[in-house]
Amino acid sequence: GAPGPGAGARVMACPAPIHLLRFPQWQGSDTHAHLAGGRAAAAIVESVLQPSSVSAVPIFEAENSCDPGVAAKGQSQCVRHLEAITRQARVARAQLDELPPSARVFTCGGDCGVEVVPVARASRLWPGLAVVWFDAHADLNTPASSPSGHFHGMPVRTLLGDGPPELLQLLPSRLEPSQLIYVGARSLDPPEQDYVDSHAVTLLSAEPASSLPDRLSAALRKGRFGAAYVHVDLDVLDPSSFPHVCCPAEGGLATSTLVAAVAAVGSAVPVVAGAGLTECCGDPEPSRPELEAVARALAELLLPRPDPPPPPPMSLSPPAWPAHYRPIAHEPFGDGGQATLDTLARYVEADQPVVLTGADIVDVERWSDNAKVEALLGDKAVLVKRARGRRFRYWANDDPGARTAPGGGGGGGGAFGFEPPTEEASLSFGEFLAEAERLPPRAPAPLAVRALA
Repeated sequence: GAPGPGAGARVMACPAPIHLLRFPQWQGSDTHAHLAGGRAAAAIVESVLQPSSVSAVPIFEAENSCDPGVAAKGQSQCVRHLEAITRQARVARAQLDELPPSARVFTCGGDCGVEVVPVARASRLWPGLAVVWFDAHADLNTPASSPSGHFHGMPVRTLLGDGPPELLQLLPSRLEPSQLIYVGARSLDPPEQDYVDSHAVTLLSAEPASSLPDRLSAALRKGRFGAAYVHVDLDVLDPSSFPHVCCPAEGGLATSTLVAAVAAVGSAVPVVAGAGLTECCGDPEPSRPELEAVARALAELLLPRPDPPPPPPMSLSPPAWPAHYRPIAHEPFGDGGQATLDTLARYVEADQPVVLTGADIVDVERWSDNAKVEALLGDKAVLVKRARGRRFRYWANDDPGARTAPGGGGGGGGAFGFEPPTEEASLSFGEFLAEAERLPPRAPAPLAVRALA
């Protein structure tokens, strides 16, 4: 008989709550080389990852109930080796159900079909997470649209709820198209392209390679994702970088570009809920450095992150701000902030740009007399920057022309090199104060304002 759900599991001494799921499935591609390639890749991944626990999904042999000739003509809802794929998915689900919710799963295939259960688990634990799919292919076919009947071309569509019923009943959650971000996809079947176009799915091209990490970060931040799952099919790499795949496609990523883009995910979202590495075909030993680099990049996403260092102390020394800035540090003690108001008044009367700094601009309700500031500025329009959380992040746009173009990008890292704020708006100072006082304690807080000429 086949091993039970917990077969092959063992616990190793490691503080990180990371589980390695070894899943060298070959039936999804109908390519036996995925069995050997998956096992070899998993050994390399395990040496890099040093997981706290490991389990292995047994691979079953089963007769194929699907006529490949019929499947190739697209005349039937055919999934080759579906019985074995379903049995293996059921075992994987049982193994992952034994894990605590805090465990992050690293799945090593096998073909891309192994990702269905791990992604669904991550989606259940982190509703609305982004699924970043590094792959030369979209994997968006249905059993009806697939030209081959190979399930490794269907996992994403299955996660969206349009897959084989036998597998759908094993999934605890479904994805929405808005959760998908494809990276490096360049070989889509016509039905897959139609789905991408009709559902406005985000697809980031491999070129220009230099901007890919920034484009990916921007897509994640635009979606306001609180978590992400990262899938890497090794055929996202150009064959010149990694040829050990069963479906190579020219025009892929260099290994260094993939590593940088994977790292960008960790910088753009607070939590990476899981990761997967698939489609290693045959013996990857000749390209071991490339495989280790990708595995290490994925592993670093799952490792506990150190607390960010505290921001450096504020400094208003002359080099700190561009010359046209007029920084005013608000001091609510002693004279009740009157000195700040007097200084502010002089610059406002001269129509010079003003930046308000100091801890109290984050908690505006702590200003000693909001009415004095509001009376001073009246209905004058101000430029407001909002920051994520409550850390100091300074206005980064040092272009004086930005005064006439509210909503500009901001760019750069700010006077002290901090991450730039996420939003910009033009409104009256009175509206700014009213908005600030309505904010809940942990909401993005107004950070800096500047009077607009």
